[in-house]
Amino acid sequence: MKIFYQDSIDFKNDLPQFECLIRNENGIDSVEQSPQMWLNALDILLKRASEKCDLSKIVAISGSGQQHGSVYWSENGLKVLENLNNDKLLHELFDENCFFFLFLKLFF
Repeated sequence: MKIFYQDSIDFKNDLPQFECLIRNENGIDSVEQSPQMWLNALDILLKRASEKCDLSKIVAISGSGQQHGSVYWSENGLKVLENLNNDKLLHELFDENCFFFLFLKLFF
């Protein structure tokens, strides 16, 4: 397998409109983030990649992060996933009704 493109997002610089909520509950630090932030990040990365390589040759995409969290889709979100529209960006397809939780708790 050949790597066609590699990039990263600096959330503070690339997506300053999203704020992370930092909490300490029972001595455990956690951060809460909107799943919309991750969709916007994917849109940015895919746009950058499309300027550097032919996206039709991509067979897999990998991502990693330093925190651990989960995205819980709502029934509406699952319907959107089943009927993706290539003419729209991800953050345009998935609104707040697509997620079970509006903010995701990340533990570190």
